[in-house]
Amino acid sequence: MTLEGKKILLGICGGIAAYKSADLASRLKKPAQMFPL
Repeated sequence: MTLEGKKILLGICGGIAAYKSADLASRLKKPAQMFPL
């Protein structure tokens, strides 16, 4: 599956999710276009 040209919305609640989201966002950032909200 390719994420090229796709938009991804990453919702974060807090705690461990906030800590792990930075890693997840960096992994997804390369193949997709991300817009911080």
